[in-house]
Amino acid sequence: MKKLINLFLLFVILMSLSPVQSLAADTSTVESSETTDTLPESNDAITSDTTESTASSSDVASSNTASSENEEVVAETSDEPQVTVADVTQTGSSTAPFLVSNASELSSALANAIPSGSDALYIKFLNNIDYNFTGQVINKNTVIDGGNYNLTYTGTAYTAIHFVVRLNNLNITLKNINYKNASSYYGILTVASNATGNQVNIENVTYNVSRGGQPFYSDVGNNTLNFSGTNDFYVDSSGGDNQEFSEGFSNINFKKDSVTKIHQNTSSSEGVFWMKSNGTMNLEENAQVNIESGKYGLFYVNGSMNLNVGKSAQFNFNRINGFQPTYNDLIRVQSTMNISTGEDAEVNFSTEAMGMNVKTVNIYANKTSQVAFRSTGSQAAIAQGTANFLRQDDSNSLYQINSEANGVTTTLVDKVPYNQWQTVNSTSYSGKSAIIYERMLSLEGITAAETVGRGVSRIDANTSGYKTMKSRNNSMRYLLSSQQLTTQADIKTAYDQMLTTNPNAAKEITSSAVPDAPLSFSNLPAGNYYVYGQAVASTTGATATTDWVQATVTVPEYKDLSIVSTIDFWAFRPKITKEDNLDFANYQVINYGNTTRSLSLNNLTVNSGSASDVTLVDQLTEGKDSQLALSLVAQKNDSQDEVKWGPLLANKGSTASLSLTPYWQTDHGADLYVTGNFSGPYDVIKNVSYTLHFDIATVTS
Repeated sequence: MKKLINLFLLFVILMSLSPVQSLAADTSTVESSETTDTLPESNDAITSDTTESTASSSDVASSNTASSENEEVVAETSDEPQVTVADVTQTGSSTAPFLVSNASELSSALANAIPSGSDALYIKFLNNIDYNFTGQVINKNTVIDGGNYNLTYTGTAYTAIHFVVRLNNLNITLKNINYKNASSYYGILTVASNATGNQVNIENVTYNVSRGGQPFYSDVGNNTLNFSGTNDFYVDSSGGDNQEFSEGFSNINFKKDSVTKIHQNTSSSEGVFWMKSNGTMNLEENAQVNIESGKYGLFYVNGSMNLNVGKSAQFNFNRINGFQPTYNDLIRVQSTMNISTGEDAEVNFSTEAMGMNVKTVNIYANKTSQVAFRSTGSQAAIAQGTANFLRQDDSNSLYQINSEANGVTTTLVDKVPYNQWQTVNSTSYSGKSAIIYERMLSLEGITAAETVGRGVSRIDANTSGYKTMKSRNNSMRYLLSSQQLTTQADIKTAYDQMLTTNPNAAKEITSSAVPDAPLSFSNLPAGNYYVYGQAVASTTGATATTDWVQATVTVPEYKDLSIVSTIDFWAFRPKITKEDNLDFANYQVINYGNTTRSLSLNNLTVNSGSASDVTLVDQLTEGKDSQLALSLVAQKNDSQDEVKWGPLLANKGSTASLSLTPYWQTDHGADLYVTGNFSGPYDVIKNVSYTLHFDIATVTS
């Protein structure tokens, strides 16, 4: 009996030492291949599902007991308590996600309910995970964060469902996951059972597989596929289990600022995207999508097809020589496709294989940078079909439709008009290596701002909404006029005349393909001005221009006259000359303003330090000492012309006037000095000092 009691106690102790699982065990929902599958037959139809062996949940757990990388674990000693996964709170919320290290834990985590107050069930990888199960159900809003670890399929069921959604209106996010080795042609997540309204969000995902190479599948079209962050998908294999990039999803969105690369070169199925109803693909602002394909077509659509490329977004498609060499269709099944392009958007279709059959493609361009069809080989870019272009903006932009062949550009439409369809058919594209709708120039307006100050009077002009093509020689023309010109012809005539008669008022400057091309007009008289601007792009033998645009600006009057007010000199000999003025080199008057200024002498006063016995007279009296008969001279700096005020008498002025031009013109400054006669005595030096008082006025023309 005692032995039995001891054995019982030992059993209780051992049980108390057993770890407690934090996740609900064996509660995952895993479907075997024998379960009824409601997926409709298609080119992806499952014909061998019932023969595929599917691992049970217990098989999954056992197959992932050992680490796939067999790393040696080295114990570390520390005085601090060690924190393990079991110590971390895991509720499945965004702040406390379930942490999984293997396929069994992933399945168990997916079986949990959404925690109270959370918008979804959150799961995060702690390691690379290998799995070989199929039929794993996701039946609630779920976010799986791979933590940039790998999710690798190690089985061989390339035509069976791996992860599946069978309910409507779920929101599933797969992010930071690297898919390796193999997958299923039912995608990394299957939307089955004709479920609709589901949002599948892909964020920062890489996908590189050689079997089961079809990332996305949906039974029907009424589900949405969203891409954000940076994504890279690569499939380059033949075989029946490598098919489209996406099948079924008819709403595909590339979110703002996302970058997505797709390489889909497979031998089965006919398009990169199979949309099972009316198809819509949206590129939001600044999204970039780069697609390479060796398949028959880009879009395989069971309804209408609309590609919308938003502001500053780029859509690039390149048809490579791949496993399907026969056709190069923009769209299959249907015959018409619509492309809408926003401001500064770029769309580029290129081919390394045969020329493209565009069927009927209608392109709605609104301030678009370019839409191009190009060939990188000897074949024509477009082999069949019709491309229709509709310019939807009436901005001051110059758009052209050009073709290229053997390095020579031919303009098909010189100035694409607003809201008028332009058709490019076989007559235009036959033998051409490129057909391009491109914005040559755009100039929404110009700005003009004045600056005045000492020795400064200018207008700074710049562009507004100025965009050009990097492949062209670009320049800006500016015209400055004091009169308003009302027609494009009048402006052009004035510009051409000014180029030869007044090059300071008409200038053309080289500009780079950046949104500004500044120019300053300097040394301007005060007044009202009209500034005109025109953008120019040129190639050998051809020049394209925008319309002239106008800005108005007023340069205010700026008054700044530097003038000497005191003159000192010595009187000690009969003749007083310029050199007798004590500081004649600095006795100046200078106009630093932007208007012509006139000076007249109002009066003269004797300073307190001047010799008190010396008097000013209009003429000398014979035999009387200490008399001065003086004149004030202003000698212009450039012409050397002189203006004289005199005779100088205390507290009296003079009617003569001195005119000084604005600071940038000749004769805007003059030297001041006194000359005249002194009656003596000559044996002593008399210090004489006067203050000059001027009247100053602005001269108007």
